[in-house]
Amino acid sequence: SQARLLGAELVKSYPKIQAIYSGQALRQKQTASEISKHFNLDFQEQNFLNEIDYGLWEGLTTHEIEDRWPIDYRAWTQYAKFNPNIFGKELSNQKTSLKEWLLSLSQTKDEVLLVTSQGVIKMILSMWKIE
Repeated sequence: SQARLLGAELVKSYPKIQAIYSGQALRQKQTASEISKHFNLDFQEQNFLNEIDYGLWEGLTTHEIEDRWPIDYRAWTQYAKFNPNIFGKELSNQKTSLKEWLLSLSQTKDEVLLVTSQGVIKMILSMWKIE
């Protein structure tokens, strides 16, 4: 499977990973399970890594979103910017909790791997300037 191949590559490139965290969606857990075998680690489920609630965009196709909200769609896809009028308060709460959790992880100085979704990755990128 792709996850098994990814795990083999990750262990070669990042052999010092000490913890693997996964969202609670089945596909995330399956991916984390395959990857964790290569590191001889158990992965830990973390609700902060669950897929975001897309609010007004939930259930719509990319084309429908782009047609209805072209500026917000472009801001989301190009700059990981979130419009609170579209995504709602729950996203803001998730973002705050995720940031606090990530900051606590950074205090450990451990190398970790996160198995999550595109929405959460965009949320993380919107928090910090990645250089």
